[in-house]
Amino acid sequence: MGKKFNPIGFLSNFSLKIIACIAMTIDHIGYLLFPNIIIFRIIGRLAFPILAYLIAEGCKYTKNKLKRFLIMFIIGIAYLVFYYVYTKKVLGSIFMSFSFAIFFIFLLMDIKKMIVKKKYFISICLTILFGCFLYFAYLLFEIVPVDYGFFGMLVPVFASILDFKDIDCPNILKKMDCLVGKLICFSIGLIFICINANLGYIQLFGYCSVLFLLLYNGKAGCKKFKYGFYVYYPVHLLVLEGINLLV
Repeated sequence: MGKKFNPIGFLSNFSLKIIACIAMTIDHIGYLLFPNIIIFRIIGRLAFPILAYLIAEGCKYTKNKLKRFLIMFIIGIAYLVFYYVYTKKVLGSIFMSFSFAIFFIFLLMDIKKMIVKKKYFISICLTILFGCFLYFAYLLFEIVPVDYGFFGMLVPVFASILDFKDIDCPNILKKMDCLVGKLICFSIGLIFICINANLGYIQLFGYCSVLFLLLYNGKAGCKKFKYGFYVYYPVHLLVLEGINLLV
């Protein structure tokens, strides 16, 4: 896509993931090793919003929807089991949040397609199904604590609201399917985690992620480490936990 997508963009999908991973690592260093130094947690607020936006972006271009959902969901379950064995506590991970987000994004895509095709009965049924699953997710996240909770799970869904790729919709909707439009919806989603997060005012620094996303060029970037984040997330936590125990 390049300049047609964003004339000022120079950050690829891969570049944004690197920025998010760096911010996430700094955040966890602050949480585990330097809890009194607030700047670590402030920098860390960039990680989740950037990754959440990229989840929505990835869903837009994925060819195998089931595979994408299952990879994220299985890793989320594996992390939950590992953490329970390690600490005897039930705790979900960012993978759990994102797996549910992926499910809702794909379901929302189907609803939009049915509405455009004027299959209103099917679209109504899917919308009811969407609401039922949404309520189930809310109850589940009340039982299983997950990073950023239920409202954090909704952030990628907000980012995908104006996604009309491969949908034969009116031109006005296609024009809304742009970086600025998506970032507006995405920013609305961030309001909810600012209200519900337990980090107070520093969660507002999550909006700084929008500055990086405005420089997104729509390109994938390096594909050699496509699944690198799935490995990096648990590995860096294990390393930091080990350092914390030694200290």
